[in-house]
Amino acid sequence: KEMRDTESRVVADRVSAQIAASSEVAKAVVLALDGAVKNGVLDKEASEVYIPNEFVWAEVERHPNLLFGASVNPYRTDALERLRWAKEHGAVLIKWIPSVMGIDPADPALAPFYKKLVEYKLPLLVHTGAERTFTKSKDELCDPARLAYPLSLGVTVIVAHLASTGSTDGEKNFARLLPLFAKYPRLYGDISATTQFNRIGFLRKALKEKS
Repeated sequence: KEMRDTESRVVADRVSAQIAASSEVAKAVVLALDGAVKNGVLDKEASEVYIPNEFVWAEVERHPNLLFGASVNPYRTDALERLRWAKEHGAVLIKWIPSVMGIDPADPALAPFYKKLVEYKLPLLVHTGAERTFTKSKDELCDPARLAYPLSLGVTVIVAHLASTGSTDGEKNFARLLPLFAKYPRLYGDISATTQFNRIGFLRKALKEKS
């Protein structure tokens, strides 16, 4: 669903106000979310949530303590043009949830997109692990091992939630992620959601790991 203008304005205003009142956080990234793609265009039926880049950009422009986190499905026919637009409008990263957007991070066809990310110095924030927020999810696409391909091309990758849930080929996704840190210096881990009830004890375990 697309958020309504009035609702989004309230959300952006409240987030900005909370950050302004915080003594710990100075700025926050507000994330867009592109949808699934079919034949090079947005597949509305397959996209449970769609938050356009233009929509998020317009809101963060009103608040100096909010940053623009763009989202571009690389299978769009005009993906590179959308990526250029995002860069020109101040995007600080690109967000993917491969399992619901239908993106295979290891697909060699994405090389031109990855090379532009490197050129634009835009990090790729990628959800990893099992996805249970949406009703349908191809979890195999969020196997962290698939991120070796963009990393090999020089893309800076931020692994959302540290692959803290799910397994692939009988191996915990977190275990599949760990070897990548030693090999790729442009790989970073994000700890958001790692203290949720369904991940109790995970953050403590993760902090003990040495790359």
